[in-house]
Formats: sequence, C-alpha cells, structure tokens
Amino acid sequence: MSKFKDFLVVSKIAFRETIKKLNKSYMVFIFILINTIFENNQFSFGVVGNTIGGIVKYFIGVIISCYVVQSLSSVVKYGNTGKSSLENSIGNFFAPMIETMFWVYLLDMFINLLLVNFPGKARMVVVLIIQILLSSIYEQIYLNGRSGINAIVESATFVKNNPLHYGLYSLIFIIVELYLSMRYAISQPMGINKIIVCLIIGLIHTGFMLFRGILFKHLNEHSYRQRKFMGWS
Repeated sequence: MSKFKDFLVVSKIAFRETIKKLNKSYMVFIFILINTIFENNQFSFGVVGNTIGGIVKYFIGVIISCYVVQSLSSVVKYGNTGKSSLENSIGNFFAPMIETMFWVYLLDMFINLLLVNFPGKARMVVVLIIQILLSSIYEQIYLNGRSGINAIVESATFVKNNPLHYGLYSLIFIIVELYLSMRYAISQPMGINKIIVCLIIGLIHTGFMLFRGILFKHLNEHSYRQRKFMGWS
C-alpha cells in the first residue's frame, strides 16, 4: 500500500509542478509541433535520392530534437522558457543525440528483423514494450548526461525500476498518441485537418514531456527509501 501511496504523492507533486511551468513551455511546444509535422509527412526524393534523402531526414530530425531537448532542459531544470539558450542547442546536444539515435535505429532494425515472421499482434506487443523501455531516453540525455548505448541501457533500467511511477504514464501516452494518429489518419497529405491534429498531438506531447521530465527528476534524485524518510509516502 505504501508504494501505491508513494505513486499518488509523486504524481501529485509532478502534476502540480507541471501546471506551474506550463506557461514557460511554449518554446517546447513550438519545436515539438515542428517535429510532429516533420515526422508525419512523407518526403519524396526520387528513386536515386531515397537513400541520401533518408539520411538528410534523419539528420534534420536529430537537429529538431536538439532544440526540443534544450527547451525541455530550460523548463524542467531552471524554470525558464529557454529562449536565451536556444543558440546552444546544437552545441549541447547534437553529439549525444546523434550517437543515441544511431543505436536506437540499429535496435529498431534488429527488432524488426527478429520479428519479421511473428504474428502482427505479437510484433505490436514487443514494439510497445520496447517503446516503453526507451521512453526515458530524452531525460537520460538532458537530465543525466547519458548518451549512446549507455542512455538506452539506463532508460530500460530506469523504467524497469519504476514500472508504476513512470512506465504506466509512458504506456498511457503511447496509446493516446497512437490512437490519435490512427483515428485521424495523420499519415494523409498535409491539409487543415492534419494541421489541427498535429496541433492537438503537439499540445498533448508537450504536456506529457514536461510532466515526464519533472517526474523523472524527482524519481532520479530521490529513491523510494529517501522519499519515505522525507514523508512522501
């Protein structure tokens, strides 16, 4: 019962702090919206240019993610919008982001090859579990200073050690975002309806990323025993 109470108390603290910092998170929203639109559009580079185009898209995605992470770092760690530190986004996070996303890409490719003959539902379950285990990668990068394989291992370990406090929220968000994407056919060509859906997903994603960062910070800085000693549970 004490662990469930701890879950409620930590969630309440994280929600309360998230609400207080929402007005500082508009830069986070802007870059998450850009990333949402970018990731959900098909770019045609022609038959010859597909490989090069894929690489270019990969690098652009990493660069956008650097700005997302820099903005999150400013809000979660310092409680400011991060406008003044945006120029440092590439310098601070490009190297750890490119290294980490490279290993995530290899892991995804390996999992896809491994599951190629599995039933569709089984593949979906495995992919969902992998997404949950990797859900704290951004926090590992901008709050813990991890990168590459280390960030992946630490993310999986953190989620495994906090299945209720952190894993449950990650599962809920993944399901919500997947539902919105499938329900409103976000893979369709750009139009007013798609822009509205991207705005909705961007707002939800922003709130969740902010909440998740604050939650991660509290869980990472204070163990369950420390929280009990502090009277949290």
